[in-house]
Amino acid sequence: MHKSLLVVARNLSHAALAVRTDEPLPAASMLAGAERLCSLLLEDRQGFLFTLASMTEQPPLIQHSLAFAGRLADLVVAEPEIDLRPRDIALAALLHDLQVVRRVQYPAATLADVRREPAVRSGQHIPPMRDRLCTQPELDTTAIRCMFAGLGVTSQ
Repeated sequence: MHKSLLVVARNLSHAALAVRTDEPLPAASMLAGAERLCSLLLEDRQGFLFTLASMTEQPPLIQHSLAFAGRLADLVVAEPEIDLRPRDIALAALLHDLQVVRRVQYPAATLADVRREPAVRSGQHIPPMRDRLCTQPELDTTAIRCMFAGLGVTSQ
């Protein structure tokens, strides 16, 4: 399980570098990563959540995104009345903070560094990520639109 999560983490790191260099996000690997998170969750929930918590060798932003994606997918799976696909919510959670790599020293930044960044506190990192996702329809899922709406940002 740890090796599978390392692959997802590596692909998330590649996505962070794509954001930093203003390249398109690696859509196929991000979708596959979200799908893999969900299959690991369904395969062995306890082992999955434990392994997520032990991914301390990853940069803090990657740790945060993986843990957030895993926990949200777990909630969606546990609550059938939530009308979102677990893969879509995992994808949204994986991508939700990646835009901050343009403003902090990635990968060295701690979560405290990220949270202190004025653009993060004010939500200014959200519209550029929304705009980036709108140019890649394969990543512009219902869950991502809901995530931006929940953050007070509407899709264009």
